[in-house]
Amino acid sequence: MPNAVQKAMLILRALSDAREHPLTISAISAATGIHTSTVSHILKELCVDGYVLRVSHREGYVIGPELHLLTRYGRYGEPLIRSCHSVMRWLNREC
Repeated sequence: MPNAVQKAMLILRALSDAREHPLTISAISAATGIHTSTVSHILKELCVDGYVLRVSHREGYVIGPELHLLTRYGRYGEPLIRSCHSVMRWLNREC
């Protein structure tokens, strides 16, 4: 039987595998084999710290910005880099 940290990692992996598509508690439970009440409790804790975002009650959950920040990769960083690119090029020329 996995411990709490292992269960949280299984949940994060299931959300990561779903890419940008939200997963419901039931779908996460089916993917991980973790009871729905346990999934719900762990998701609540992961949401508090921004590792998971609740899209809506009906749609479910996705990976949150804090997890993207930890990896320094993902949809939160790339648009920022693209939007700053021309300004950074201008600053480089000016300096």
